[in-house]
Amino acid sequence: PSASPSSAPTPLPPPALQPTYLGCFRDTGSDRALSIRIPGKMSLDKCISTCYSSGYKYAGRQYKGECYCGNSGYDKHGASNSCNACDSANVGGWKSCVYELFKEITMSPTMNPTSTPTTGPTVGPSANPSASPTSVPTTSALPTISASPTSAPITSALPTMENPSASPSS
Repeated sequence: PSASPSSAPTPLPPPALQPTYLGCFRDTGSDRALSIRIPGKMSLDKCISTCYSSGYKYAGRQYKGECYCGNSGYDKHGASNSCNACDSANVGGWKSCVYELFKEITMSPTMNPTSTPTTGPTVGPSANPSASPTSVPTTSALPTISASPTSAPITSALPTMENPSASPSS
Protein backbone atom coordinates (compact mmCIF):
# COMPACT_ATOMS: atom_id res chain seq x y z
CA PRO A 1 0.00 0.00 0.00
CA SER A 2 2.79 2.47 0.75
CA ALA A 3 4.47 1.76 -2.62
CA SER A 4 1.50 3.19 -4.56
CA PRO A 5 1.65 6.74 -3.12
CA SER A 6 5.43 6.86 -3.67
CA SER A 7 5.05 6.17 -7.38
CA ALA A 8 2.33 8.84 -7.86
CA PRO A 9 4.62 11.92 -8.33
CA THR A 10 6.76 10.20 -10.99
CA PRO A 11 4.33 10.36 -14.00
CA LEU A 12 4.31 13.32 -16.34
CA PRO A 13 1.41 15.77 -16.40
CA PRO A 14 -1.78 14.75 -18.23
CA PRO A 15 -1.49 14.60 -22.04
CA ALA A 16 -3.31 17.91 -22.47
CA LEU A 17 -0.60 19.59 -20.41
CA GLN A 18 2.49 17.92 -21.84
CA PRO A 19 5.55 20.13 -21.39
CA THR A 20 6.99 22.05 -24.33
CA TYR A 21 10.77 22.05 -24.71
CA LEU A 22 11.93 25.68 -24.97
CA GLY A 23 15.64 25.01 -25.38
CA CYS A 24 18.99 25.13 -23.64
CA PHE A 25 19.66 28.29 -21.60
CA ARG A 26 22.64 29.63 -19.63
CA ASP A 27 22.55 30.00 -15.86
CA THR A 28 24.78 31.50 -13.15
CA GLY A 29 25.38 30.55 -9.54
CA SER A 30 24.77 34.04 -8.17
CA ASP A 31 21.56 34.89 -10.07
CA ARG A 32 19.61 31.77 -10.99
CA ALA A 33 17.43 31.91 -14.09
CA LEU A 34 14.77 29.77 -12.38
CA SER A 35 14.89 30.66 -8.70
CA ILE A 36 13.31 27.63 -6.99
CA ARG A 37 15.69 24.70 -6.53
CA ILE A 38 14.16 21.32 -5.80
CA PRO A 39 16.55 19.35 -3.57
CA GLY A 40 18.10 16.08 -4.69
CA LYS A 41 19.08 14.61 -8.02
CA MET A 42 16.12 14.08 -10.32
CA SER A 43 15.33 12.52 -13.64
CA LEU A 44 13.86 14.81 -16.28
CA ASP A 45 10.38 13.34 -15.79
CA LYS A 46 10.51 13.75 -12.01
CA CYS A 47 11.75 17.37 -12.31
CA ILE A 48 8.94 18.27 -14.72
CA SER A 49 6.34 16.50 -12.59
CA THR A 50 7.53 18.18 -9.38
CA CYS A 51 7.53 21.69 -10.87
CA TYR A 52 4.14 21.06 -12.48
CA SER A 53 2.50 19.78 -9.29
CA SER A 54 3.95 22.76 -7.38
CA GLY A 55 2.21 25.13 -9.79
CA TYR A 56 5.23 26.56 -11.63
CA LYS A 57 5.18 27.54 -15.30
CA TYR A 58 8.75 26.42 -16.12
CA ALA A 59 11.02 23.52 -15.20
CA GLY A 60 14.75 23.40 -15.85
CA ARG A 61 17.11 20.47 -15.39
CA GLN A 62 20.86 21.02 -15.32
CA TYR A 63 24.23 19.61 -14.31
CA LYS A 64 23.83 16.17 -12.70
CA GLY A 65 20.09 16.10 -12.10
CA GLU A 66 19.58 19.50 -10.45
CA CYS A 67 16.00 20.68 -10.85
CA TYR A 68 14.86 24.31 -10.87
CA CYS A 69 11.35 25.72 -11.14
CA GLY A 70 9.97 29.20 -11.72
CA ASN A 71 7.41 31.39 -13.43
CA SER A 72 9.76 33.72 -15.33
CA GLY A 73 13.38 34.53 -16.10
CA TYR A 74 14.45 31.23 -17.66
CA ASP A 75 16.11 33.12 -20.56
CA LYS A 76 17.61 36.10 -18.70
CA HIS A 77 21.21 34.89 -19.22
CA GLY A 78 20.65 34.00 -22.88
CA ALA A 79 20.45 30.83 -24.90
CA SER A 80 23.11 28.13 -24.96
CA ASN A 81 23.54 25.59 -27.72
CA SER A 82 25.74 23.20 -25.79
CA CYS A 83 23.38 21.25 -23.51
CA ASN A 84 23.87 17.51 -23.44
CA ALA A 85 20.75 15.38 -23.79
CA CYS A 86 18.17 16.72 -21.32
CA ASP A 87 17.49 13.29 -19.83
CA SER A 88 21.19 12.33 -19.57
CA ALA A 89 23.12 11.92 -16.32
CA ASN A 90 24.87 15.27 -16.87
CA VAL A 91 23.11 18.03 -18.84
CA GLY A 92 26.13 20.33 -18.44
CA GLY A 93 27.37 22.99 -16.05
CA TRP A 94 25.66 26.41 -15.80
CA LYS A 95 23.04 25.54 -18.40
CA SER A 96 19.49 24.20 -18.23
CA CYS A 97 17.14 22.28 -20.44
CA VAL A 98 13.98 24.36 -19.95
CA TYR A 99 10.39 23.20 -20.41
CA GLU A 100 7.19 25.23 -20.38
CA LEU A 101 4.55 23.46 -18.30
CA PHE A 102 1.53 25.78 -18.66
CA LYS A 103 0.44 27.72 -21.73
CA GLU A 104 -1.93 30.61 -21.20
CA ILE A 105 -2.61 30.78 -24.97
CA THR A 106 -4.28 27.36 -24.83
CA MET A 107 -7.13 28.75 -22.72
CA SER A 108 -8.19 31.41 -25.26
CA PRO A 109 -9.32 29.02 -28.05
CA THR A 110 -11.29 27.05 -25.47
CA MET A 111 -13.30 30.14 -24.55
CA ASN A 112 -14.03 31.17 -28.18
CA PRO A 113 -16.33 28.21 -28.97
CA THR A 114 -18.34 29.02 -25.83
CA SER A 115 -19.16 32.50 -27.14
CA THR A 116 -20.21 31.18 -30.57
CA PRO A 117 -23.56 29.66 -29.44
CA THR A 118 -24.42 32.95 -27.71
CA THR A 119 -24.64 34.79 -31.06
CA GLY A 120 -27.95 36.26 -32.22
CA PRO A 121 -28.48 34.71 -35.70
CA THR A 122 -30.43 31.91 -34.04
CA VAL A 123 -33.10 34.39 -32.89
CA GLY A 124 -33.74 35.65 -36.46
CA PRO A 125 -35.30 32.45 -37.89
CA SER A 126 -37.38 31.95 -34.74
CA ALA A 127 -39.00 35.38 -35.19
CA ASN A 128 -40.65 34.32 -38.49
CA PRO A 129 -44.39 33.78 -37.84
CA SER A 130 -44.72 31.14 -40.56
CA ALA A 131 -42.24 28.87 -38.73
CA SER A 132 -44.46 28.57 -35.63
CA PRO A 133 -47.69 27.34 -37.39
CA THR A 134 -45.70 24.85 -39.46
CA SER A 135 -44.33 23.15 -36.36
CA VAL A 136 -47.76 22.79 -34.69
CA PRO A 137 -49.21 20.27 -37.22
CA THR A 138 -45.92 18.36 -37.17
CA THR A 139 -46.14 17.99 -33.39
CA SER A 140 -49.74 16.73 -33.43
CA ALA A 141 -48.91 14.22 -36.18
CA LEU A 142 -46.23 12.58 -34.05
CA PRO A 143 -48.54 11.44 -31.21
CA THR A 144 -51.06 10.08 -33.74
CA ILE A 145 -48.41 7.92 -35.40
CA SER A 146 -47.06 6.72 -32.05
CA ALA A 147 -50.52 5.73 -30.75
CA SER A 148 -51.39 3.48 -33.71
CA PRO A 149 -48.41 1.08 -33.49
CA THR A 150 -48.64 1.01 -29.69
CA SER A 151 -52.30 -0.07 -29.62
CA ALA A 152 -51.86 -2.79 -32.27
CA PRO A 153 -49.35 -4.97 -30.37
CA ILE A 154 -51.27 -4.61 -27.11
CA THR A 155 -54.58 -5.75 -28.68
CA SER A 156 -53.05 -8.75 -30.43
CA ALA A 157 -51.01 -9.74 -27.40
CA LEU A 158 -53.94 -9.99 -25.01
CA PRO A 159 -55.85 -12.83 -26.77
CA THR A 160 -52.62 -14.69 -27.44
CA MET A 161 -51.58 -14.55 -23.79
CA GLU A 162 -54.98 -15.67 -22.44
CA ASN A 163 -55.14 -18.89 -24.48
CA PRO A 164 -51.81 -20.39 -23.33
CA SER A 165 -52.35 -19.18 -19.75
CA ALA A 166 -55.79 -20.73 -19.51
CA SER A 167 -54.48 -24.24 -20.21
CA PRO A 168 -51.87 -24.43 -17.41
CA SER A 169 -54.17 -22.72 -14.87
CA SER A 170 -57.04 -25.19 -15.42
